[in-house]
Amino acid sequence: MMSLTLPARPSMRAAVAAALLATLTTVGAGLLLQGNRGSASVDARALLRQMPLSFEANAGQAGADVRFIARAPGYALALTADGSRLTLGAPGHAPATLTTRFVGAQRATVGGTRPRHGRVNYLTGDQPGRWTTDVPTFGGVSYTSVWPGVDVAFHGTREQLEYDYILAPGADPAAIAQRITGATSLRLDRAGELIIGLGGSTIRQHAPFSYQERDGRREVVESRFVLRGDTVGIAVGAYDRTRPLTIDPILSYGTYLGGSGPDGAFAVKTDADGALYVAGSTQSSGFASDGAYQEQLGDSNPNAIQGDAYVAKLSNDGAELKWATYIGGADADSANAITLTSDGDVVVAGATKSGDFPTKNTSRTSYQGLQDAFALRLGADGDVLRWSQYLGGTKADAASAVALAAADSVVVGGFTSSSDMPTGGGGISQSYEGGSQDGFLLDLRADGSLAHGGYLGGSGGDSVSAVAVDDGRVYATGTTYSTDFPTTGGGSRGSRPAASTTTTASSSASTRGP
Repeated sequence: MMSLTLPARPSMRAAVAAALLATLTTVGAGLLLQGNRGSASVDARALLRQMPLSFEANAGQAGADVRFIARAPGYALALTADGSRLTLGAPGHAPATLTTRFVGAQRATVGGTRPRHGRVNYLTGDQPGRWTTDVPTFGGVSYTSVWPGVDVAFHGTREQLEYDYILAPGADPAAIAQRITGATSLRLDRAGELIIGLGGSTIRQHAPFSYQERDGRREVVESRFVLRGDTVGIAVGAYDRTRPLTIDPILSYGTYLGGSGPDGAFAVKTDADGALYVAGSTQSSGFASDGAYQEQLGDSNPNAIQGDAYVAKLSNDGAELKWATYIGGADADSANAITLTSDGDVVVAGATKSGDFPTKNTSRTSYQGLQDAFALRLGADGDVLRWSQYLGGTKADAASAVALAAADSVVVGGFTSSSDMPTGGGGISQSYEGGSQDGFLLDLRADGSLAHGGYLGGSGGDSVSAVAVDDGRVYATGTTYSTDFPTTGGGSRGSRPAASTTTTASSSASTRGP
């Protein structure tokens, strides 16, 4: 068994399912121009332990030599026909990769075991022909007959990756040999543990635990590593060769290792069955290589903040990932708000800096500003993009709220610094009111087309952070720095205190919906 033990972390890492589980934990700063988000204390590590590791079959989302890929906080694993690549990384450090190759192996049959209901989709870039959808996932991967009578099985949880050597009766354990590359040093200590140097870190692989089962009990068999240069084998003591033998090496970190950047879940929604839908952003550029992750989610600048938006659905008990969809382009993308239509489709709003963000079935398909807001609608299984479009003008825009209205239309709210943002008319204000930014509200029909909308703000900085629709009226709440923010006589507060730095417009915006 290979065990990856992760130290406590202040926030979640690039594995999307990890971010899904800690839905109340938010990441400071964020990818783009976002408003402040609250934070709740969540034991992410405890949640991770409950989530089984998922292996994706390679359907084109990874390098041609990769058969299966698995991602979890602290590591990414690519399984190839003749071995594996384990990629580790930490914020501010270059990724480090250990590659193992089966030495003297025959052509093994590689297949997924314990199929899961969950599917993964990749909607990246603006060319649908390059999207990858309906990727099957598995609870484990088995290599059958790597050496005569010897199988290798990968499985585990998100906090613990395991692999076993499983020997059939009569199989020769001396045939087991794996060549390790990528290590800066490789040695056995006095306790028989394999010490692997990897950059400034140390990985310790404990002496293998081997056993046979008899009458429901495990009988321990003596075993140890044998190191010949960069090749590791197994020496086994006396055992009953008429029965199967299982050999479990154990691997643990010697130092803190994590992901290459912050990732988070920014919005959550449940359906009538209690299933959980989560949207957010994931940054993993530089964390993995050779197809374990996309090598770069943004441009080639290593200092750039990059990431893809994602949407995912979990079962009502949080134990199973039903599907996950990655959506984005060549630069930073973030999904900040989510709602569900009457027929179970998923509508997402957010912000993007990608000129090739995937768009479909809308008139607004070109990127215009420093950053654009976006809105899109996915099918109920996450594999069909009904429509998707940019929202905004020639400066910075971001959507941070979305709510379902009549006839599956939606109201999108956020902030903009663009004086030329298309609004469609009929909103609170058709002109930019000044300051660093204004809030906005847009009504989109069920097909994604713009019905009407407008600006919301005064001469200071304003933003909309949440919207709700009830009985044909739209309610918005947010933040303002404007002393002339539009208010009505019926409100409890008609002016902004001079000494305040911000004021939340908790009941400020009420305008006719669709």
